[in-house]
Amino acid sequence: MTRLGYLVLVGIWVGCGPSVEDQLEQLGNAGQDVAIQELLLQPKRSVGPLLQAMDDPRFERAHPVMAEVLVMLMLRIDDENLVGEIRRHLTSHPNPRVRGRIAYKLGMLKRAEFSDALMEVVRDTVSEPRFEALKTLNIISKKLPEGLGEELDELAQELARSEHNGVRLEAMLRLEVQVDAMLDEATQQVAKAQLAEAESLYAKALEYAPLSWKARYRQARFFMDNVEKERGLEKMLEIGAALSVPVLKQAPVIDDGRLDDPAWGQATQAPFPFLGYRGQVLPADMESRVYVGRTKDDLYLGFYSYDAMPDSLLAEKTQRDDQVYLEDSVEIFLDANLDWRSYVQIIVNSVGTIFDAAHENGLRTQDRSWSVEMEVDTHIGADFWSLECRIPFAQKNLLAPKSGDVWGANFTRDFRDKAHSSQWVYTYGEYHQVGSFGLLLFE
Repeated sequence: MTRLGYLVLVGIWVGCGPSVEDQLEQLGNAGQDVAIQELLLQPKRSVGPLLQAMDDPRFERAHPVMAEVLVMLMLRIDDENLVGEIRRHLTSHPNPRVRGRIAYKLGMLKRAEFSDALMEVVRDTVSEPRFEALKTLNIISKKLPEGLGEELDELAQELARSEHNGVRLEAMLRLEVQVDAMLDEATQQVAKAQLAEAESLYAKALEYAPLSWKARYRQARFFMDNVEKERGLEKMLEIGAALSVPVLKQAPVIDDGRLDDPAWGQATQAPFPFLGYRGQVLPADMESRVYVGRTKDDLYLGFYSYDAMPDSLLAEKTQRDDQVYLEDSVEIFLDANLDWRSYVQIIVNSVGTIFDAAHENGLRTQDRSWSVEMEVDTHIGADFWSLECRIPFAQKNLLAPKSGDVWGANFTRDFRDKAHSSQWVYTYGEYHQVGSFGLLLFE
């Protein structure tokens, strides 16, 4: 249908029923949902006016919503001109929000026929549409032409260093597909005792995606478990997956949860860099850190958790072994014999309520009869909450370490709505993936 034909449609619509301009004006207002439904229910009458409005500056405020409606109308009407106009607006509309909304909606509908146009948007430098286009290309990845997929892989290597969190994440997710294949093959080579081949595959994975946490961690563990333990430990320290536990000259006094005792200055500190709970790999956007030190008889742990709204902390559980992990809390995982199977879990919420359990192989083997002996106190400040604790070594599952001993360990922060829950070492799934824990190296 020609542009003149669409103008005729506009005239027909205006002359018989509700004013099209009234309907279109609603798309920029609070009552837009009704207008959207009316437009979708009359696809043949809607397309023409919407396309005209997309080039009309009077409707500029509503253009992002109009763009989404037009994409949805492709499900209801077969119109080559509509497809062509969506493609045009996707690649060249002056409002980046429009380009982004079209890319987003195409991803929801998995419209692979727009892959070349989406690639054009990814090559743009504007972050919002680039992010949405890259995300959509990841969604339709299996439908991409071979050459385009290879081009996207090359571009993802560059975009994995983007300053935009979303772009960087989607690029890294794209790379992780290839990395996972290399790592799986490396695992198979290890099983066959082909260690040289496995080492080469780990190196190849890191050459392909040098920022991949999974590749860096798996390579470090490969050296530790199969080649040279000391070399593996060095790599674990290098990537921040291992902490040295110093012998404290003076033990902190556990009395107020503030972490201002000078003894905490002797402890090793580490951030919780990874945000997410089940598979989402994002940089943490809220500061959390752990303090680690020991004496001959005790392990000392401190936790700092930034919170802009400490008055909103969720900490209603006061009975031991209650579901404190649903509240603002920190979790401690300790694999004292480093068998990558058995470990203990200790959770403390922001008012000091304790949950503890022993595990033999993940969450399904939870033994709540195990109880830790510990001294703990918490503090809620103006923009943070903190916790300090002393855990004696002389108890079941926590035998006193000697200098040079290594424990498996992980630390996590549970946020009240899970939005800012973070980990010290990312486990790619449940927190209970003991085979993906970090290490404590006792000095």
